[in-house]
Amino acid sequence: TGSPIVTAFRWDTGVQVHWASEPLEATGSVTTGTLSDPHVQDNNGGKQIAARVAWRPVVGLIVGVSGAHGPYVASSVTRILPPEVPRVDFSQQAFGFDVEYSRDYWLVRSEGIVSDWRLPAIRSPLITKSVRASSISIEGRYKLRPGLFAALRYDYLGFSSVQGSTAMRPWDAPVTRLETGGGYYLMRNLIAKMTYQHDWRDAGLVRKLSVWSGQLQFWF
Repeated sequence: TGSPIVTAFRWDTGVQVHWASEPLEATGSVTTGTLSDPHVQDNNGGKQIAARVAWRPVVGLIVGVSGAHGPYVASSVTRILPPEVPRVDFSQQAFGFDVEYSRDYWLVRSEGIVSDWRLPAIRSPLITKSVRASSISIEGRYKLRPGLFAALRYDYLGFSSVQGSTAMRPWDAPVTRLETGGGYYLMRNLIAKMTYQHDWRDAGLVRKLSVWSGQLQFWF
């Protein structure tokens, strides 16, 4: 239910170009749909433009910045909006960064995304500014011995505030996640993993949730 910042379950269609020359590389694309609502067939006559630039200043370090912009509201929705609703660019706009550093037995990654959505102002109290969601993820992995590793990850998702009927409040409940685990290479292409995850948020039916999980990962 709702709209993710970046969906992990559907892919859009379009064209992409990639260029690389040490220590820089760049990727650009024009696609149907947006990060949160990708499509195979166009539903609003608009296209998303996205790009990422990565820099490798030294061995083991990668720094990247990215951005995307595109309309996300379907034409079937904009056609039935009341006449008094301003016809503006109902778009999703996102900016991101990513950093990765590896040395010896360590690997550390971090990624952040800030995404804005422009909403139709239909009823009072009107939301005249874009709503925003911000996320950050930090994870690290350490090789304890050949084939055995341990990992730790921290995630946070926060939301901008909007003016409601009685107070200014975030438009959704912030979520924090802490996850730890480890894995062992049973074979070159077979890994056994075990993780523990704890989630908590400021509001909602479920305020805290702890989950254990196990996984066998095989590739060929």
